[in-house]
Amino acid sequence: MAVELSASRILAAGAAVGPVLGIDTGSSTASVGIVADGRIRASRAQGLRSHCAGLPELVEDVLSSAGISLPDLRAIAVALGPG
Repeated sequence: MAVELSASRILAAGAAVGPVLGIDTGSSTASVGIVADGRIRASRAQGLRSHCAGLPELVEDVLSSAGISLPDLRAIAVALGPG
């Protein structure tokens, strides 16, 4: 059975959960975003030489842009990859 993964379906499902931090570091570009209230509240992508060194600043920037603090998060979603 195929499951449709559309942006609108994912955002709608996340609306009931609360703020979710998404992180993808599967390439040389790190992407971080906050989904809350059924919409993308903030996102940022940046090419980094070291994800380990640059990721904390990206997360802080996105949290600040969304007006959300770390304890407000209900979940953290991490992409597995590449491949």
